[in-house]
Amino acid sequence: MDEEDKTSVVLPDDGAVAAWLSEPRLNRYLRAARTLTGALTLYRWNSVVSAAALIELGNLEVAMRNAYDRALSTEDDWLDERSRTWTRRTGDPRRRQIQTEKNDQSLDMLAEAKKRASGHTHGHIIAATSFGLWSSLTDQNREPTLWTPYLHAAYPKGTKRATVHEMAHHALSLRNRLAHLEPVFTRPTALAERMREVWLLHAMLEPQSADWCHANSLLRSVATKCPVGRVFRWTDQTDGRPSAWLTTH
Repeated sequence: MDEEDKTSVVLPDDGAVAAWLSEPRLNRYLRAARTLTGALTLYRWNSVVSAAALIELGNLEVAMRNAYDRALSTEDDWLDERSRTWTRRTGDPRRRQIQTEKNDQSLDMLAEAKKRASGHTHGHIIAATSFGLWSSLTDQNREPTLWTPYLHAAYPKGTKRATVHEMAHHALSLRNRLAHLEPVFTRPTALAERMREVWLLHAMLEPQSADWCHANSLLRSVATKCPVGRVFRWTDQTDGRPSAWLTTH
């Protein structure tokens, strides 16, 4: 649509926007921008920022799934439910039961990925997996069965499982909020803080690609242009190269 076509579109009234966004969501933007036109402008900006951030979360997911796939493939075909990845148990009976339940959940997610996959090769299946699968593999109950024998190798020496799991959980939560176009100017989103974690986690997995993705990201250029400056300010937490953050983390 060219500029002339855009100007010919009639601004929807309050009722139409409320039917589209819902009254509670519209009211968030009205409280911030104070007019309907301002609220729609802010909503459009929020959508563009969300899209730019989702690109970086997608880059992290690709880096994570490939790094984890390499780490899990050292013994056997870990996509097979008979793999040691899913049959190893340690600890007391209660701990073993929890590990069994966690593994069953992961196998269910893998089964869904196999159904979604565009082909039957290992690569096709990995590409069809969800971020929820990968972020769940570093749960504390899986430290002796997945982290210690396999996944620690995907990270720099000395990396703590709890640190990785917390950042991965934050990334998953952020992705879900952004995918549903939740406001990025609210504290629960904590956009700049969470995006620093996203790029840092990516750098822990593959520093050179993290630096390239960060340098070419569209996020900072759009995030700094909030049309209602008093409700959101992009901070400098993401300045510099993510690989350099590793030395101070």
